Amino acid sequence: YPTGHIKESTQYKFGIKNGCDISYFPDGGISHIINYKNNIKCINELDNNIDGSLNYIIKYDKIPIKYTLTKFLRNKNKLIITFYNKEIDGELFIIDKKNNVKQLIDFVQGELHGSYKKFHNESIISLINYSFGKRHGLAYYWNNNTIEKMCNYKFNMLDGILKYWGSELQIEALYFSNYLTQCLYYIDSKKIHIDYKYNKPHGYYREYHNDTINHKIKLFNGTFDKIYKKYYYTGDIQSEYIYHNKNDITITKYDIYGMIKYKITKKDTVYNIYHKSSNKNLTYTF
Repeated sequence: YPTGHIKESTQYKFGIKNGCDISYFPDGGISHIINYKNNIKCINELDNNIDGSLNYIIKYDKIPIKYTLTKFLRNKNKLIITFYNKEIDGELFIIDKKNNVKQLIDFVQGELHGSYKKFHNESIISLINYSFGKRHGLAYYWNNNTIEKMCNYKFNMLDGILKYWGSELQIEALYFSNYLTQCLYYIDSKKIHIDYKYNKPHGYYREYHNDTINHKIKLFNGTFDKIYKKYYYTGDIQSEYIYHNKNDITITKYDIYGMIKYKITKKDTVYNIYHKSSNKNLTYTF
């Protein structure tokens, strides 16, 4: 440097680099150290920040194309990566200042392939399987060492079972190519079953209590589709409401034995009423 401080020092043997190549900051502190053997990087390579703290260390294997990088982060965590042919290949670690593993990721030829694990206070909080950069296979999520969610991916899309466990709610869902096809919700003794099409409720909404059906509602592309049914505690139908359109409705009430108690049909302003104890139908106009 113009100040007289050494800027760089390199060792040679027969005209090629052999030994240490050292770079310095203007104030004299060491910036960078590279070890060479026959002009090839070997052993260790070290890089410092201007404040003297470590930036990274590279450890070279016997094969010069394979090396391990330890990168020191500002939050005192460190990143450890293995490279082969300048691509990440092997396990990637993120380690906290207490030397606990926070993340562990598998790579093959530069792509995330294998498992991706996250940890908190030495306990695992998530595990996702990958296949060459895409989520593929089962994934698990924990909360305080208790499993909270699991699902299955197929080439980055939800496909297969998904389960969620909460303090009061449990969900079981089924996906196909990232589309929700059906879902079960458990709340205490109640169970709700909903069919889906293109991620919208489509088919029947079914509500159960202690595995006995209570209600059934027909849905079409996320909206009510004209049919509502209510059931006795035995699971036998109690009433059925069919909304053909806003002016055309059929209501049927059943007794606990499945026999019709009465049936009302409405078309515009005309009501026809059938009652099992009456010997004729009644017609009213409102």
